[in-house]
Amino acid sequence: MTAHYSPQRRAERLIGTERVGLAAIALVAIWAEPAGLAGSLRIAFGLVGGYLGCALLVLLRVWRSPAPLGRLPFIIHTVDLAAFCLVVVFARGATGPFFASAAFLLASATLRWLWRGTLWTAVAVLAAYDGLGMAAAHIVAGPAIEPATLIVRSLYLALMATLLGGLGAYEERAREEILRLASWPRTLPREALGLVRDLLGHTAELLGSPRVLMSWEEPEEPWFHLASWSRGEFHWNRQPLGTYEPLVAEPLTGADFFCPDARAAAPTCLHTSAAGLRRVQGTPLHPDLQARFAVGSVLSLRLQAEAIVHCEKWIRPPCLRG
Repeated sequence: MTAHYSPQRRAERLIGTERVGLAAIALVAIWAEPAGLAGSLRIAFGLVGGYLGCALLVLLRVWRSPAPLGRLPFIIHTVDLAAFCLVVVFARGATGPFFASAAFLLASATLRWLWRGTLWTAVAVLAAYDGLGMAAAHIVAGPAIEPATLIVRSLYLALMATLLGGLGAYEERAREEILRLASWPRTLPREALGLVRDLLGHTAELLGSPRVLMSWEEPEEPWFHLASWSRGEFHWNRQPLGTYEPLVAEPLTGADFFCPDARAAAPTCLHTSAAGLRRVQGTPLHPDLQARFAVGSVLSLRLQAEAIVHCEKWIRPPCLRG
Protein backbone atom coordinates (compact mmCIF):
# COMPACT_ATOMS: atom_id res chain seq x y z
CA MET A 1 0.00 0.00 0.00
CA THR A 2 1.45 3.37 -1.00
CA ALA A 3 1.66 6.28 1.42
CA HIS A 4 -0.77 8.22 -0.79
CA TYR A 5 -3.53 5.73 0.01
CA SER A 6 -2.53 4.86 3.57
CA PRO A 7 -5.17 4.80 6.35
CA GLN A 8 -3.45 7.77 8.00
CA ARG A 9 -3.71 9.88 4.86
CA ARG A 10 -7.35 8.91 4.35
CA ALA A 11 -8.08 9.98 7.92
CA GLU A 12 -6.27 13.29 7.38
CA ARG A 13 -8.30 13.94 4.24
CA LEU A 14 -11.53 13.44 6.14
CA ILE A 15 -10.33 15.61 9.04
CA GLY A 16 -9.05 18.29 6.67
CA THR A 17 -12.35 18.47 4.79
CA GLU A 18 -14.30 18.78 8.04
CA ARG A 19 -11.88 21.46 9.28
CA VAL A 20 -12.52 23.61 6.20
CA GLY A 21 -16.27 23.19 6.65
CA LEU A 22 -16.07 24.08 10.34
CA ALA A 23 -14.03 27.23 9.66
CA ALA A 24 -16.36 28.32 6.85
CA ILE A 25 -19.44 27.85 9.04
CA ALA A 26 -17.73 29.84 11.81
CA LEU A 27 -17.22 32.76 9.41
CA VAL A 28 -20.89 32.64 8.43
CA ALA A 29 -21.90 32.51 12.09
CA ILE A 30 -19.80 35.60 12.89
CA TRP A 31 -21.32 37.48 9.97
CA ALA A 32 -24.88 36.42 10.83
CA GLU A 33 -24.69 37.02 14.62
CA PRO A 34 -21.97 39.58 15.36
CA ALA A 35 -23.65 40.94 18.50
CA GLY A 36 -22.01 38.43 20.83
CA LEU A 37 -18.53 39.56 19.78
CA ALA A 38 -19.05 43.31 20.14
CA GLY A 39 -15.60 44.95 20.21
CA SER A 40 -13.85 41.74 19.17
CA LEU A 41 -15.61 41.43 15.81
CA ARG A 42 -12.61 42.37 13.65
CA ILE A 43 -10.29 40.18 15.68
CA ALA A 44 -12.70 37.25 15.36
CA PHE A 45 -13.00 37.75 11.59
CA GLY A 46 -9.23 37.90 11.25
CA LEU A 47 -8.60 34.81 13.37
CA VAL A 48 -11.28 32.66 11.75
CA GLY A 49 -10.28 33.87 8.28
CA GLY A 50 -6.67 32.95 8.99
CA TYR A 51 -7.74 29.57 10.33
CA LEU A 52 -9.78 28.94 7.18
CA GLY A 53 -6.76 29.80 5.04
CA CYS A 54 -4.57 27.38 7.02
CA ALA A 55 -7.27 24.71 6.77
CA LEU A 56 -7.33 25.04 2.99
CA LEU A 57 -3.54 24.78 2.76
CA VAL A 58 -3.51 21.69 4.98
CA LEU A 59 -6.28 20.07 2.94
CA LEU A 60 -4.34 20.75 -0.28
CA ARG A 61 -1.23 19.24 1.32
CA VAL A 62 -2.86 15.98 2.38
CA TRP A 63 -4.71 15.58 -0.93
CA ARG A 64 -1.98 16.46 -3.40
CA SER A 65 1.45 15.91 -1.87
CA PRO A 66 2.78 12.32 -1.87
CA ALA A 67 5.37 13.15 0.81
CA PRO A 68 5.02 11.34 4.18
CA LEU A 69 3.01 13.26 6.75
CA GLY A 70 5.51 12.70 9.57
CA ARG A 71 4.65 14.87 12.58
CA LEU A 72 2.24 17.03 10.61
CA PRO A 73 -0.91 15.47 12.18
CA PHE A 74 0.37 16.27 15.69
CA ILE A 75 1.28 19.85 14.71
CA ILE A 76 -2.12 20.40 13.07
CA HIS A 77 -3.88 18.93 16.10
CA THR A 78 -2.04 21.38 18.33
CA VAL A 79 -3.16 24.26 16.10
CA ASP A 80 -6.75 22.97 16.29
CA LEU A 81 -6.49 22.89 20.07
CA ALA A 82 -5.28 26.51 20.03
CA ALA A 83 -8.25 27.41 17.85
CA PHE A 84 -10.53 25.78 20.42
CA CYS A 85 -8.99 27.97 23.11
CA LEU A 86 -9.82 31.06 21.03
CA VAL A 87 -13.40 29.83 20.70
CA VAL A 88 -13.63 29.58 24.48
CA VAL A 89 -12.30 33.14 24.89
CA PHE A 90 -14.14 34.96 22.09
CA ALA A 91 -17.35 32.91 21.81
CA ARG A 92 -17.72 31.74 25.39
CA GLY A 93 -21.43 32.37 25.38
CA ALA A 94 -22.12 30.57 22.12
CA THR A 95 -23.00 26.93 22.66
CA GLY A 96 -22.91 26.05 18.94
CA PRO A 97 -19.29 27.04 18.19
CA PHE A 98 -18.11 25.57 21.48
CA PHE A 99 -19.55 22.09 20.97
CA ALA A 100 -18.76 22.02 17.24
CA SER A 101 -15.07 22.73 17.86
CA ALA A 102 -14.89 20.37 20.85
CA ALA A 103 -16.53 17.52 18.92
CA PHE A 104 -14.18 18.12 15.98
CA LEU A 105 -11.11 17.97 18.23
CA LEU A 106 -12.15 14.75 19.95
CA ALA A 107 -13.26 13.04 16.74
CA SER A 108 -9.97 14.00 15.03
CA ALA A 109 -7.96 12.55 17.90
CA THR A 110 -9.96 9.32 17.74
CA LEU A 111 -9.39 8.93 14.00
CA ARG A 112 -5.66 9.55 14.37
CA TRP A 113 -4.68 7.80 17.59
CA LEU A 114 -7.79 5.85 18.66
CA TRP A 115 -8.69 5.87 22.35
CA ARG A 116 -5.28 7.12 23.51
CA GLY A 117 -5.60 10.24 21.41
CA THR A 118 -9.13 10.79 22.66
CA LEU A 119 -7.94 10.52 26.27
CA TRP A 120 -5.13 13.07 26.17
CA THR A 121 -7.13 15.41 23.93
CA ALA A 122 -10.07 15.28 26.36
CA VAL A 123 -7.75 16.16 29.25
CA ALA A 124 -6.31 19.11 27.29
CA VAL A 125 -9.74 20.32 26.17
CA LEU A 126 -11.21 20.17 29.67
CA ALA A 127 -8.21 21.96 31.17
CA ALA A 128 -8.33 24.67 28.49
CA TYR A 129 -12.06 25.15 28.78
CA ASP A 130 -12.20 25.33 32.56
CA GLY A 131 -9.08 27.50 32.85
CA LEU A 132 -9.86 29.93 30.02
CA GLY A 133 -13.56 29.92 30.83
CA MET A 134 -12.88 31.37 34.25
CA ALA A 135 -10.30 33.86 32.94
CA ALA A 136 -12.09 34.86 29.73
CA ALA A 137 -13.70 37.96 31.25
CA HIS A 138 -10.23 39.33 32.12
CA ILE A 139 -8.84 38.57 28.62
CA VAL A 140 -11.72 39.96 26.54
CA ALA A 141 -14.31 42.40 27.83
CA GLY A 142 -17.60 40.74 28.51
CA PRO A 143 -19.46 38.64 31.04
CA ALA A 144 -17.71 35.68 32.60
CA ILE A 145 -18.95 32.15 32.04
CA GLU A 146 -21.20 31.11 34.88
CA PRO A 147 -19.83 28.30 37.11
CA ALA A 148 -22.93 26.21 36.46
CA THR A 149 -22.36 26.53 32.71
CA LEU A 150 -18.74 25.50 33.15
CA ILE A 151 -19.74 22.39 35.07
CA VAL A 152 -22.51 21.34 32.68
CA ARG A 153 -20.37 21.81 29.57
CA SER A 154 -17.46 20.01 31.19
CA LEU A 155 -19.73 17.05 31.90
CA TYR A 156 -20.91 17.06 28.29
CA LEU A 157 -17.28 17.10 27.14
CA ALA A 158 -16.43 14.17 29.40
CA LEU A 159 -19.43 12.21 28.10
CA MET A 160 -18.46 12.95 24.49
CA ALA A 161 -14.88 11.88 25.16
CA THR A 162 -16.06 8.65 26.81
CA LEU A 163 -18.21 7.76 23.79
CA LEU A 164 -15.48 8.49 21.24
CA GLY A 165 -12.86 6.79 23.39
CA GLY A 166 -15.04 3.68 23.48
CA LEU A 167 -15.38 3.80 19.70
CA GLY A 168 -11.62 4.14 19.42
CA ALA A 169 -11.05 1.13 21.66
CA TYR A 170 -13.56 -0.88 19.63
CA GLU A 171 -11.81 0.09 16.40
CA GLU A 172 -8.42 -0.86 17.82
CA ARG A 173 -9.69 -4.28 18.85
CA ALA A 174 -11.26 -4.81 15.41
CA ARG A 175 -7.95 -3.95 13.75
CA GLU A 176 -6.10 -6.42 15.94
CA GLU A 177 -8.58 -9.17 15.08
CA ILE A 178 -8.23 -8.46 11.35
CA LEU A 179 -4.45 -8.53 11.72
CA ARG A 180 -4.61 -11.90 13.45
CA LEU A 181 -6.83 -13.22 10.66
CA ALA A 182 -4.42 -11.91 8.04
CA SER A 183 -1.49 -13.57 9.81
CA TRP A 184 -3.00 -17.06 9.43
CA PRO A 185 -0.18 -19.36 8.21
CA ARG A 186 0.02 -19.51 4.41
CA THR A 187 2.06 -22.70 4.49
CA LEU A 188 1.03 -25.58 6.70
CA PRO A 189 3.00 -28.64 7.82
CA ARG A 190 2.52 -31.77 5.72
CA GLU A 191 2.43 -34.20 8.65
CA ALA A 192 -0.86 -34.53 10.53
CA LEU A 193 0.61 -33.89 13.98
CA GLY A 194 2.16 -30.57 13.04
CA LEU A 195 -0.90 -29.53 11.03
CA VAL A 196 -3.35 -30.10 13.89
CA ARG A 197 -1.03 -28.53 16.47
CA ASP A 198 -0.51 -25.36 14.41
CA LEU A 199 -4.21 -25.17 13.54
CA LEU A 200 -5.36 -25.34 17.15
CA GLY A 201 -2.63 -23.02 18.43
CA HIS A 202 -3.40 -20.33 15.86
CA THR A 203 -7.13 -20.69 16.47
CA ALA A 204 -6.63 -20.23 20.20
CA GLU A 205 -4.53 -17.11 19.58
CA LEU A 206 -7.02 -15.71 17.10
CA LEU A 207 -10.00 -16.10 19.45
CA GLY A 208 -8.13 -15.36 22.66
CA SER A 209 -9.23 -18.72 24.03
CA PRO A 210 -7.27 -20.59 26.72
CA ARG A 211 -8.33 -23.98 25.32
CA VAL A 212 -9.17 -25.50 21.95
CA LEU A 213 -10.45 -29.05 21.45
CA MET A 214 -10.96 -30.83 18.15
CA SER A 215 -12.36 -34.30 17.57
CA TRP A 216 -12.81 -36.30 14.39
CA GLU A 217 -13.12 -39.76 12.94
CA GLU A 218 -11.33 -41.13 9.89
CA PRO A 219 -13.00 -43.49 7.38
CA GLU A 220 -12.21 -47.19 7.80
CA GLU A 221 -10.44 -46.60 11.13
CA PRO A 222 -11.91 -47.76 14.48
CA TRP A 223 -10.67 -44.71 16.33
CA PHE A 224 -12.04 -41.48 17.73
CA HIS A 225 -9.36 -38.73 17.62
CA LEU A 226 -9.26 -35.98 20.21
CA ALA A 227 -6.69 -33.15 20.03
CA SER A 228 -6.39 -30.34 22.57
CA TRP A 229 -4.48 -27.10 22.91
CA SER A 230 -4.44 -25.61 26.40
CA ARG A 231 -2.22 -22.64 27.32
CA GLY A 232 0.57 -23.67 24.98
CA GLU A 233 0.39 -27.41 25.64
CA PHE A 234 -0.72 -29.73 22.84
CA HIS A 235 -2.08 -33.25 23.29
CA TRP A 236 -3.47 -35.75 20.79
CA ASN A 237 -4.85 -39.16 21.62
CA ARG A 238 -7.20 -41.67 20.06
CA GLN A 239 -9.83 -43.82 21.69
CA PRO A 240 -12.22 -46.56 20.51
CA LEU A 241 -15.29 -45.46 18.62
CA GLY A 242 -18.29 -44.86 20.84
CA THR A 243 -16.25 -43.58 23.81
CA TYR A 244 -18.16 -40.29 23.77
CA GLU A 245 -21.30 -41.36 21.96
CA PRO A 246 -23.32 -39.31 21.33
CA LEU A 247 -20.79 -36.50 21.25
CA VAL A 248 -23.48 -33.80 21.37
CA ALA A 249 -27.11 -33.95 22.41
CA GLU A 250 -29.54 -35.16 19.76
CA PRO A 251 -31.23 -31.76 19.07
CA LEU A 252 -27.77 -30.25 18.38
CA THR A 253 -26.43 -32.93 16.03
CA GLY A 254 -25.11 -31.36 12.84
CA ALA A 255 -25.77 -27.79 14.09
CA ASP A 256 -23.60 -24.94 15.31
CA PHE A 257 -24.55 -23.91 18.82
CA PHE A 258 -23.64 -21.77 21.80
CA CYS A 259 -24.23 -22.56 25.46
CA PRO A 260 -23.25 -19.86 27.99
CA ASP A 261 -23.07 -22.32 30.91
CA ALA A 262 -23.02 -26.06 30.23
CA ARG A 263 -22.67 -26.75 33.97
CA ALA A 264 -25.98 -25.15 34.90
CA ALA A 265 -28.79 -27.29 36.28
CA ALA A 266 -30.77 -26.73 33.05
CA PRO A 267 -28.37 -25.40 30.39
CA THR A 268 -29.83 -23.30 27.57
CA CYS A 269 -28.33 -23.52 24.07
CA LEU A 270 -28.83 -21.42 20.96
CA HIS A 271 -28.35 -23.43 17.77
CA THR A 272 -28.61 -22.84 14.06
CA SER A 273 -31.38 -24.33 11.94
CA ALA A 274 -32.99 -23.84 8.53
CA ALA A 275 -35.48 -21.49 10.21
CA GLY A 276 -32.76 -19.45 11.98
CA LEU A 277 -31.58 -19.52 15.58
CA ARG A 278 -33.42 -21.84 17.92
CA ARG A 279 -33.34 -22.27 21.69
CA VAL A 280 -33.11 -25.68 23.34
CA GLN A 281 -32.54 -26.79 26.92
CA GLY A 282 -30.36 -29.63 28.10
CA THR A 283 -26.71 -30.66 28.50
CA PRO A 284 -25.04 -30.05 25.11
CA LEU A 285 -22.04 -32.45 25.37
CA HIS A 286 -21.39 -35.99 26.48
CA PRO A 287 -21.11 -35.90 30.31
CA ASP A 288 -17.73 -37.70 30.40
CA LEU A 289 -16.20 -35.29 27.89
CA GLN A 290 -17.62 -32.30 29.69
CA ALA A 291 -16.26 -33.52 33.05
CA ARG A 292 -12.84 -34.41 31.62
CA PHE A 293 -12.20 -30.89 30.29
CA ALA A 294 -14.25 -28.96 32.87
CA VAL A 295 -16.31 -27.42 30.09
CA GLY A 296 -18.18 -24.27 31.02
CA SER A 297 -19.46 -22.11 28.16
CA VAL A 298 -19.45 -23.80 24.75
CA LEU A 299 -19.34 -22.38 21.25
CA SER A 300 -19.55 -25.32 18.87
CA LEU A 301 -18.92 -25.34 15.13
CA ARG A 302 -19.10 -28.32 12.83
CA LEU A 303 -16.58 -28.34 9.99
CA GLN A 304 -17.39 -30.15 6.77
CA ALA A 305 -15.66 -30.06 3.37
CA GLU A 306 -14.55 -32.39 0.59
CA ALA A 307 -11.62 -33.66 2.64
CA ILE A 308 -13.47 -33.54 5.97
CA VAL A 309 -16.37 -35.92 6.40
CA HIS A 310 -16.87 -35.24 10.11
CA CYS A 311 -15.01 -32.92 12.41
CA GLU A 312 -15.94 -31.58 15.80
CA LYS A 313 -13.88 -28.84 17.42
CA TRP A 314 -14.26 -27.14 20.77
CA ILE A 315 -12.65 -23.81 21.60
CA ARG A 316 -12.90 -22.95 25.21
CA PRO A 317 -14.02 -19.62 26.50
CA PRO A 318 -14.01 -21.93 28.55
CA CYS A 319 -14.94 -24.21 25.58
CA LEU A 320 -15.91 -24.04 21.92
CA ARG A 321 -16.55 -26.97 19.67
CA GLY A 322 -16.36 -26.45 15.97
